[in-house]
Amino acid sequence: MAFGAPSFNKGTVSSVVLVTYIIVLFLVFWEDVLPDVPKDQGGLSISDAYLDLHHLTQRPHPYNSHANDIVREYILTKVHSIADKYPHVQVTDDLRSNGSWASPGYGVYFEGTNVLIKIDGTELNYRKKGGVLFSAHYDSVSTAPGTTDDGMGVTTLLQLVEYFAKHRVERTAIFNINNGEEDWLNGAHAFLQHPWSRIPDSFLNLEGASSGGRPILFRATSAAVLRAFTTRHVPRPHANVLSADAFKRGAIRSGTDYSVYTEGADMQGIDLAFYKGRSKYHTKYDAIPYTDGHEKSLWAMMEAARGAGTALLNDSSTHDPDRYVPAVYFDLFASRLVLFPLNSLYIFNILFLILGPIFLLALLFVQAVIKAAHKRRSGEHHPMHVRSMLTRIFTDLRLIWRWSKFWVGIIITLGVQALLVLIFVKANPYIIYSSPYIVLFCLTTASFVTLTWTISFDLPPSSHDDPAESSPENQTQIIFFQSYFLSWIFLLLSTIAIGKAEVGGLYLVTFWGIGLWLACALQSIETIFSVKHLPTAFVPSRSSSRSSSRSSSEPRPHHEEPSETTPLNQDHEHTGYTENGNGHRGRSGGRKSEDADTIDWWLLQFIFVVPAPVIMAAHIGNMLLDATCQTLADGNSKAVVYASASLIGFLLVLPLAPFSFRIHRGIGSILVFLFVIFGLWALLSFPFDANAPLKIYFQQTVQLEGAVASSSLLPSTSGVSAALGPTVRNVVTSLYGVPEYLNSDIIPTLPSAQGKRTTCYNSRLKLGLVECDWSSGEAMIPQPGAVSMIAPVNETLTSIPLDTHFFRAEFLRTSPTTARATIKGKNTRNCRLYFDNQPVISYAVHGGLHGMQYPYTVHEPGLKELRLWSREWDRTFVVDVEWRDHMGLGESLTGRVACEWAEYASASAGVPGEGEDPKKGGFRSAKVPALEELISFLPTWVVVSKSADGLVEAWEHFEV
Repeated sequence: MAFGAPSFNKGTVSSVVLVTYIIVLFLVFWEDVLPDVPKDQGGLSISDAYLDLHHLTQRPHPYNSHANDIVREYILTKVHSIADKYPHVQVTDDLRSNGSWASPGYGVYFEGTNVLIKIDGTELNYRKKGGVLFSAHYDSVSTAPGTTDDGMGVTTLLQLVEYFAKHRVERTAIFNINNGEEDWLNGAHAFLQHPWSRIPDSFLNLEGASSGGRPILFRATSAAVLRAFTTRHVPRPHANVLSADAFKRGAIRSGTDYSVYTEGADMQGIDLAFYKGRSKYHTKYDAIPYTDGHEKSLWAMMEAARGAGTALLNDSSTHDPDRYVPAVYFDLFASRLVLFPLNSLYIFNILFLILGPIFLLALLFVQAVIKAAHKRRSGEHHPMHVRSMLTRIFTDLRLIWRWSKFWVGIIITLGVQALLVLIFVKANPYIIYSSPYIVLFCLTTASFVTLTWTISFDLPPSSHDDPAESSPENQTQIIFFQSYFLSWIFLLLSTIAIGKAEVGGLYLVTFWGIGLWLACALQSIETIFSVKHLPTAFVPSRSSSRSSSRSSSEPRPHHEEPSETTPLNQDHEHTGYTENGNGHRGRSGGRKSEDADTIDWWLLQFIFVVPAPVIMAAHIGNMLLDATCQTLADGNSKAVVYASASLIGFLLVLPLAPFSFRIHRGIGSILVFLFVIFGLWALLSFPFDANAPLKIYFQQTVQLEGAVASSSLLPSTSGVSAALGPTVRNVVTSLYGVPEYLNSDIIPTLPSAQGKRTTCYNSRLKLGLVECDWSSGEAMIPQPGAVSMIAPVNETLTSIPLDTHFFRAEFLRTSPTTARATIKGKNTRNCRLYFDNQPVISYAVHGGLHGMQYPYTVHEPGLKELRLWSREWDRTFVVDVEWRDHMGLGESLTGRVACEWAEYASASAGVPGEGEDPKKGGFRSAKVPALEELISFLPTWVVVSKSADGLVEAWEHFEV
């Protein structure tokens, strides 16, 4: 055995495979565990931060709630107490920034209530430009206290304010603790209206879309800012470019302030967020008692933010001119961040695609020349034997199978994977929601068994076989080169994806291809040296063509001269065959002889081919499953989620293909046994529980009559007097959820739905989900709440009863193509205009800034919806809108006017003030009986979330 190499037998190879996978998977999952909070926290205080978190997340506090004001006051008190101690710290309670901006679907008018802090850097050059922005939002959704989304982000920023105030840095730090992110990133837009927004050129945004765990750097603009997240600055980096690719392709149905800072302010920056446990996201379980990791999770974000933030503020390399270069990045075992420019990967792939095959073909050519020379010399000493036609056919069939079984194995494996995905999707599609790693185990096991067993299967040997061609070593070489060819195809496709769409998450293909290329080169070199040093009589004389084939099926006398079979008896372990008593060869369990002058590099080949891609696939699989398995409740495709898990299972096994001949079948048998057990469990188990609850979405709509003045849509025979106020015509409760459970298992548990006609259909608002509507009944009519009686907007009518006055609106035609809307809601900050018959091309809100925020102008062909947000309660919105008159006939504008409410009694418990005087903080909370009913009667395996900005939307038609 050359160089003391381990034996290439089933026992050794199987042991190496088992040890490798056990170590890799153990390290991947072990490093995913949150470490303990250190005693020396380096200037941060986890106890203070955790106390702040308790104050900030006592109850839901959306922008349109009174609890939101309480949270804001707490933050202001906290940062003012810090600023009072340091003259280089300034605090701004931004109650002036407002503006208008639009997306392709809707327009927004918003009045900000951000809390801004500026810490002057020591370098004067960075006081006006070149600073760093730190951002998190303090509002939550209406159905969640917001511990991870984004209470932990805010408490981290509060810690960083004090830290950077004490430990001054070179660049100026701007903190935007903003309000209104949950309502489509409005707080970040409002920040762009403030003069301080022009100071920073980079940012660190803190977010959450889960229930805790390790935060991940899931988006970054460039290679430069990513240098702030290297191990030198962040001790335990967790990052992967694949998540950024998913955002870019629209696979992730959410957004963060990152997009506003990059698109609206041309900043470079980083998105750091929690991502595990999405079933608790935007629900009552996004609360401190249910957080995964508790203080450990908060500390993980604090430590990463401090390290990255300090680097951005002090390290000029994070602001260099190359900061616009996209990058590939991923972490290894949370101990090192691998980072390199995407363009470098692209150039390397192109060169490797060209030069890699050329070098291997050169080696194969040398190998073929040496083999041919030895065969010619050997053939001079041995007579040719003619085989029968039938013998040649069977020999050729075996040869064809040996060259094709790798591809047959790939096809069978993919087919079995597709069948398993289909079985899961049809039989128990949501089991991956709560048991993703059981599903991954089943898919990986199926890949392992089908691929390795197919490749290791061989047709029965014959005495006419060339032992060199049928040996495991030769077949291993064939599989190596076929695997390399497959990786070359994948590499070509990934290079095209990089060039066309800047997809960086395909780096695994490159590393797998490099490993296979090295293994193939070693295999060729090993074969060259093996053939070169064999004695002439040792080399089989059978050539690859049938014309030069020889047969040794006839018995030889004992005194026969050395022939093709003679060296097999003398050194049978080298060829893998022995000679039986009849002179025929059979398969041997031995391996290369200790005396054979060959080089055995299989272990080095294994190291090149298996560990790196398995490690990368395991990291990606761990992140991918945790991030996507519970998005099924959001309407994501079941097939896509299961196919992603199937792909990970396949990639975990594919590198083993060249070593399949030496993997003991007992491993596969054990895995098949476990597959049956876990597979049956996965198919028969109920997929949801209190730890992984099914998420459904709630909204209630109230149709009014008499709330809109000057509307031709009001029936003249309705008998409604404007002086008596509006009446409620209909109240509809809507739930959105997965079709398998919503109407059959969830709605029947609600008393208000008993005996009601429920209409269910595919939702247009939440794609992939079903919407079920029913008339709620008088007992479920919501109440807007109020601090006092509110007079109508024209100030001439009598007071409107509190139980029906959700809002008042008037419309006035000001020209053939313009109109003015006046809207006043009760106990709300949010109203809307929907335009049904035609879009508007411009709008302006009185009291707001003129014009649209660049580059968020009104798109063609216009807007079908306008969202109005005020920092004041009970504000009167006066809005001018313009539309096109295509026919020149003075077309009218029709649509709906609405106001929103996001409070309900149980979520407002503990909010001070039940009086009538708003100057003393008194108010009456809104009431949503239908939501309270849901919270009380839903099964323990179901949890409710908000469907839109408002839990309740009251509306009425208008025409002007």
